[in-house]
Amino acid sequence: MRFDIASESKRILEAPTPNFPFERTLSELQVPWVTVTPEAVVVALSFRLRVQ
Repeated sequence: MRFDIASESKRILEAPTPNFPFERTLSELQVPWVTVTPEAVVVALSFRLRVQ
């Protein structure tokens, strides 16, 4: 199984939303670790989101 975390994170975080008139730009994304438990896939994300 392969999932493109970077492009999905960018799409979600930069998507326009109603009642939020500011532009958002994802400028940095890191995935320090990923682990699998019996219940879930746990992903740690570190990101910088520019809002203007």
